Amino acid sequence: AFVDVQLAPLLRLDGRVRRQMLATLLAYLEADGGMTGFAAKIGLSRPAAYARLARLRQALHDDLDDPQTRLSLHLAMLALDQDRRSHSPYA
Repeated sequence: AFVDVQLAPLLRLDGRVRRQMLATLLAYLEADGGMTGFAAKIGLSRPAAYARLARLRQALHDDLDDPQTRLSLHLAMLALDQDRRSHSPYA
């Protein structure tokens, strides 16, 4: 429920786009909102990273500059990852 509420706009996207946006979100969160680290994590130039981040912001409709929002999204991403691992035959 928490994961669905936090990540619903991204989880509703189609396959490849969903994977890209979730990976983008995770990279941004792991970079703690820093653009240089974020761009390096996703392998793009800073201008291209800003464009990708703009698409993410548009999809989420959240204030990614707000630390509490980033924390909630990061917790949701960790929970999503844990859920996927627990349902994996390799877990």
